[in-house]
Order: sequence, then C-alpha cells, then structure tokens
Amino acid sequence: MRLALASWRAADLPETRSAVAGAAAQRELDTFTDPENGAGTLRHLSADGRTLVSVGAREVTWWDVTKHRRTARMPGLGRSVFDAVTPRGVGRWYPVFENKAGSRRLVIRDLRTGRPGTVIDEARAGAEVSPSGRTVVTYDRPPNLELPGPLTISLRDMASGRLLLRLPGGTAPSPFTDSASVPMRYDQDDRIVVMPDITLSPDDRIAALCVGGRRVELWDVPARRRLDTPWAPVLTARQCVEERIDFTADGRLFSLRDAEGLRTWEVTSGRLLRRIEVDGLEEVRTATTEPCSPPRTPRT
Repeated sequence: MRLALASWRAADLPETRSAVAGAAAQRELDTFTDPENGAGTLRHLSADGRTLVSVGAREVTWWDVTKHRRTARMPGLGRSVFDAVTPRGVGRWYPVFENKAGSRRLVIRDLRTGRPGTVIDEARAGAEVSPSGRTVVTYDRPPNLELPGPLTISLRDMASGRLLLRLPGGTAPSPFTDSASVPMRYDQDDRIVVMPDITLSPDDRIAALCVGGRRVELWDVPARRRLDTPWAPVLTARQCVEERIDFTADGRLFSLRDAEGLRTWEVTSGRLLRRIEVDGLEEVRTATTEPCSPPRTPRT
C-alpha cells in the first residue's frame, strides 16, 4: 500500500492510480474490536490507522490497534458525551455543549484530565473541529432565530481559547429556508438555520469560507487576511453544506469535488494542477504516515 501510494505521489499516471486502487482491495490481515459498549461512546481512528481513541461517559481509552493493547486510560466525559462535537481526528481537546443557568454553552474538555477548560458562549448555530484537532470553529447567530441578525464565524485555539480569526457570515434569514446564498446547518437545538461553512487545512493555516452562490474565500489564519483568489470556483449551497472542499496535508493544494470529479489548484498561484474525471465522486482522503502519540501519563 505505501509503495503504491509513494509511486502515485511521485507520478500521477494511470498505472500508479491503478496500483493504489489495487492495494486498497487487499485482504485484511487483522481486526480489532473496541470492548467499550457504553451508550453514546464515540470512537476516532488516527490518520495513520494505528491508534483508536474510545470516548465514553465512564472513561476515555487509547488503544494500539496493531498490538491490541491499551496504552492510556483517562476520565470519561459523563453525560456530556451525548452533546459532544465530534472531532474529525484524534486530539487532546474535546468540545461539548453543556447547560448552564438555563442556557447552552460550548465547553472545551481536556481528555487527559476530564476537566473543563475554555468556555465559549458564541456558538448558538453549532461548532466543529478542524482536522488537526487544534482549532474549534464556532457559528453564532442572534438569540432570536425568528428575526434577521448578524452571523459570525470564529476560529479559536482549542488549548487556550485564543481567538485566531473572526469572519462575518452575513445576515441570518428566517429559519427553515434553503437560501440560494448560504447553506443550511443544524444548530445546538436541532433547528435548521442557514450558515456559511468553514473548511480548514490540516495545518490550520488556511481557512476556506464557503457561501453558496459566491467564490470560495481563502483566508491566511495566522495573518488574519484574505488571500487574493480570483481563480477560486463559485460553489452552490449544496456543495458548501456537503463540505466538498479539501486541502492536502501541507495546505499547499486546494481541491473541489463535484459531479464531474476532482479539480485541484495550487493555493499560492491559483494554477489548476489536476482534473480527475470521476462520476459520482463522494469523498477524497489524503493519506498520511504521521504517527499519533497517546498521552505520556496514562491513568491505570
């Protein structure tokens, strides 16, 4: 598998693509089953496929999949696990919605200790975690969803809660409306609201703001500035809400999936590097061999 992947990265040819597809069809050599079967348990596999993190109400457990061995055990999230914002990867920090004094807020929980950390009140329209697990994206709307009002998107460091970037999201229309200019999202109360969508590069340095009917906006997060991207494609509301945007692991390449296949641009130059025609393409994954390390001080 790795040899086929390395060949494809060196030369994108029909032969190397065929080798990758063939490697994916190989028979499995082993299986691993998480023994935790508690209600609400969430599981996350590291990008290299070697570590499984099982997040439950009673405990959080790290497993070495290849050796079938538990490498760390930490306090669980309690009932908060039922209101967790599911991360896309494996990380130390875990956002959960909690009720406090009659209102819901987003609390960043430390998986190593089980203790709450940063509290974010500006997440009334939902939240999501970046692929790296280091950044939380929150979507905020006015308290009264029935009235128009400003929408805001905030990017924060998970560990410290520091604000990295804040973007205006336009004006909130009435609920249950599939607007042509912005896609739909489900908020913390499971109501439908229309919101833009953010996709972060794996290194958290580039943010793609997707608003249906407009060109994708690319933002340099550390510099807090918008990049000049007249080449960026115009996306529909459905493409935004289905998160059809992808980045390579180093953030240098930007890809878009549509009904005709995959297009890839270089972020700095805007040059279209690759067009792969595949009917009905639904998902693209960027492979990585970067290992995932469990906590250094496990609790037994």
